[in-house]
Amino acid sequence: MSAQKQKFEPALQEVADKILHELPEELAMCLSFKLHESGDALVLSYPANLHGTPEMHLLDSVVRRYRGGYVSRGKENSYYLVPRPKPQQSVAEKPKEETKTAEPSPTTPAPIPEKPVPQAAAISVSVQNSDSQSQPKQPSPVQIFIRDNCSSCADASKCDIQTDAGRFQFAACLQLLEMQKQGAIVSALQKLADRPIYSRSTSPHRERHVDGGITWFWNEAKTYEKALDVENKDSQDFAALKKMLVDAASAGKKGLVVDAFWCFLDSFKKDGVLRKKAQVFPRTGGA
Repeated sequence: MSAQKQKFEPALQEVADKILHELPEELAMCLSFKLHESGDALVLSYPANLHGTPEMHLLDSVVRRYRGGYVSRGKENSYYLVPRPKPQQSVAEKPKEETKTAEPSPTTPAPIPEKPVPQAAAISVSVQNSDSQSQPKQPSPVQIFIRDNCSSCADASKCDIQTDAGRFQFAACLQLLEMQKQGAIVSALQKLADRPIYSRSTSPHRERHVDGGITWFWNEAKTYEKALDVENKDSQDFAALKKMLVDAASAGKKGLVVDAFWCFLDSFKKDGVLRKKAQVFPRTGGA
């Protein structure tokens, strides 16, 4: 997995290979290396559309582990400068006076030799370190938030959390998003509060007819008629009829015969007057 054709001296080539090895293959293929004009560092270039994406933050964290620095030249010309790794001093190159064992003096206790680490323990530590490096790292909450909210934002390049100005921009954006969410909640609650309330009648609609200045309708079985208070609130005839029935009920009567109809109050729903044809019983009696 290598993103450049050019080969460099072993030290620089090694650090370039290590950086590419730690990145996903699709990201590594977008990068390119070239030798800096000083000859002691590599210039790492990347596509400009990576700005503000999780891949850009991953690239930044990997390069900085190898002492790489970000060089800002505008969105299209910025790059990373990766210096030559410092050479490690071998044991053979150490000064001879450091390798010599100091002879114990009469007043100085002899140094205690270090206990060698068992080979099995050393192998176990090595395996654990290699496993921890090979396991993929879990995305941080910041990377997840940037992936879900910042990929299509026009100001994504301004929210570089590695700088003070970028952190300020990022914090301001979070506050604005919170205000928008709260405004949406308030708007939804206001719509619920302003929604009209419709009264729903449980009884099916029946055809009305007017008789004696009062609006009546038949029940389903057509055994009686009913006049509702709400539909006859402006009818004086209805008001007079209901007053007569209320007075009769107060006197202990169940109803009254009015115009050949047996009229009585609706004692169940208490919302109107009921009536049905009065039955006429023939008189019977002995001569």
